Amino acid sequence: MLLPWICLFIALAAERNSASAINNIGDTSPAYTGKPSAPLRRFFKRELKCEDGEYPGNQYCCKNCPAGTYVENDCQENHQKPNCQPCTDGKDYMDKPNGYHQCLLCKRCDPEQGEDVHSPCTVFRNTVCKCKVNFFCGTNSTQDPRSCDHCQPCTQCEKGVAESCTETRDTVCNKGSRYRWGLLAALILVAVGAGLLCVRCRQKPRPIYQPYPSHLEDIDLETPLQDLADIMLHDDVVKCVRRMGLSNPTIDDIKNTNGQGREGRYQLLRSWYVQYGQMGALRHLIETLRNQGLNKPADDFIDILKRRVQP
Repeated sequence: MLLPWICLFIALAAERNSASAINNIGDTSPAYTGKPSAPLRRFFKRELKCEDGEYPGNQYCCKNCPAGTYVENDCQENHQKPNCQPCTDGKDYMDKPNGYHQCLLCKRCDPEQGEDVHSPCTVFRNTVCKCKVNFFCGTNSTQDPRSCDHCQPCTQCEKGVAESCTETRDTVCNKGSRYRWGLLAALILVAVGAGLLCVRCRQKPRPIYQPYPSHLEDIDLETPLQDLADIMLHDDVVKCVRRMGLSNPTIDDIKNTNGQGREGRYQLLRSWYVQYGQMGALRHLIETLRNQGLNKPADDFIDILKRRVQP
């Protein structure tokens, strides 16, 4: 308890001796100004108790300078504003109200350490650095998730990558051949499944053909073939009878004799029928029409036969 008073007494005694010494000097010495000496000013400065939002100046409690500025000169009266000056944009900053006599220097991002600028330095905020591509943040002591204290290079995997490197996490490598073979098998299964699905999608649905009743199986077709000749084109008839075994010379002879009208078409169908015979002729004719893509004439001919021949 006595130590502060002893220090004050010593300081006052030193001040008094200093004043006496100055008065004994000749006129060439500067006059004593009456201001406290440096030790005494420091003593009183330490004893200042300032309010919130203030800082202890040289002699008085001064208001804080706002963010983005610093104190150039302290206030000259208690609880007054000091002389505040702005920080230099891109060089230094101050991110809070303060009583500092200089701004804080901006951080510089080091590309050689894997750092890149996320946001530049302003008078209100320090530089925010981030990790470049192929680097991740190993240490971040700030509360800003965008910032990073130390960037580390991403690990290069020899056996394949299980999880890619991100801004905050290193690469996760495959642990061994078992994982690699398992992944390969999974990829093969996916490829096979996709191939089967693709083939299935490309397959056209099989058309539903009209069947004919069993009582029409071996009926005589010589007269009904006239109706079939009415609903078919000449070229389609030629293709069908040629496919069913009628020779080209016979086809040419019928065309030259009967032309390409209804009679010519009927004679082509009749010549095939006489050559083939009645047994199984209807089945063979319907199958040939459908194989040639002539499903409508085949269905229409079946309807004609149903009307002609009742069970």
